[in-house]
Amino acid sequence: MLTARFQTGVWTPAQEGDLRLWLDASVASTITLASTQVATWASRVRGVSVSRPGTSGPTYGATAWNGSLPAVTFNGSGYSDLRASSVSGLTDFYGDSVNASLVARIILPSGGSGSGFLFQSYTAGGAIVEHRFLDPNFNLFWSSGGAHANGTASYSRNTAYTFSSVITTPNVATYKDSATADIASTGISTSTVDSFSIGAGALLGNNPLFVKVAEFMMFKSALSTAAIQKIHAYLAAKWP
Repeated sequence: MLTARFQTGVWTPAQEGDLRLWLDASVASTITLASTQVATWASRVRGVSVSRPGTSGPTYGATAWNGSLPAVTFNGSGYSDLRASSVSGLTDFYGDSVNASLVARIILPSGGSGSGFLFQSYTAGGAIVEHRFLDPNFNLFWSSGGAHANGTASYSRNTAYTFSSVITTPNVATYKDSATADIASTGISTSTVDSFSIGAGALLGNNPLFVKVAEFMMFKSALSTAAIQKIHAYLAAKWP
């Protein structure tokens, strides 16, 4: 089991690894709205951001997280995702010897449309690379090329979860809440990518996911077990 203690206001996830992207719905100043839709969501680190690809985007609600906390809701329709292309500091995020980690605090709501995946990466030139993170429709929590880490961890709708994938190419370990690496796979693609989509499939807005996101992090390092413990405990306490 994963257990950890932390001091609010002292420790942050940025202390645990090479944090390249940190989207946090609790920091309203990082979110730029066009009416109720999120036009841009800025990272708390490194001065980067993700943006909607067109005139549609996810929505921000000050009480969207269980009626009391803010969240960004991806509505499960095409082109409602947020994207980043050729992001400074994320070039070669995946590569022949790269280590990386993804962390997300989410709720999968009942109803609505969209049962795709939370994240997909691709090259700036437009070729989709099959790096996917969190595909609940197929109980799939990581895939890359022909390699799949099929989920043994079940989930329920309208429940808050933290999911993490820690990549040490060509292997990946995936965590759900307090469960230690209950999924492992080999054969992760070593293709270089530098762009990604959150909330739907890359490029075409396909495979959208109906999901509420509180925080999303990308590390260009493989998080240790101790780091996973701290981050999961932090997210569970902050986003009950």
